Amino acid sequence: MDILVSISQVVLYICLSVLLGTFILNLVPEKLRPAFFVPPKWLIVSSALIPLLTFVPVLYIILYISPRLGFMRALEVVITQYTIGIAWSFTFLLSSFLIFVIIIAHRANKLSRVSINVFSIFITLGIIVTIAWASHASAINMTLGIISDSLHLVAVCVWVGVVLIVAWFSTNTENWTNFLSWFSLVAISCLGATAISGFLLLDVLV
Repeated sequence: MDILVSISQVVLYICLSVLLGTFILNLVPEKLRPAFFVPPKWLIVSSALIPLLTFVPVLYIILYISPRLGFMRALEVVITQYTIGIAWSFTFLLSSFLIFVIIIAHRANKLSRVSINVFSIFITLGIIVTIAWASHASAINMTLGIISDSLHLVAVCVWVGVVLIVAWFSTNTENWTNFLSWFSLVAISCLGATAISGFLLLDVLV
């Protein structure tokens, strides 16, 4: 089960990276990046996987206490009374809402609109906050734990997300120098934020 939890976290980071990378690059003027196209199904699948992947640690706790309470009772207790379960409920709701926004925007052919992408970024950031809320660091120190874990997750996913989208979904290599000129600063900033949040998490956990 520990291995499954670790794998789920890796895939979760990839899903969040695909979402943030796509939404951010859609906000960047075309002259400052290569052309790219991310099929909407990738965004929908990434959003749909988030509640499934974040449920794995919840399931771990459910299975741990189910021998005493029974599975259904343990499920009810964890979802309604444990912080990790309550936080997962919000993750599920926000992920479902993001899927709805992506589908509606795709059908209206407005996935590239600035307002849609800004709104989607805020929803994704909300999802990240709920994930941080369910973290071990939050259980120890809620305020510092949520802030540090959210910052850590955002920094990594922005950095990796832009790289993944450009690497997997770019359709040409135009404007490469212009892209590197601003993304280098973003990457350095993300590296700094990752280091700072890492030290904050270390302070909380250790």
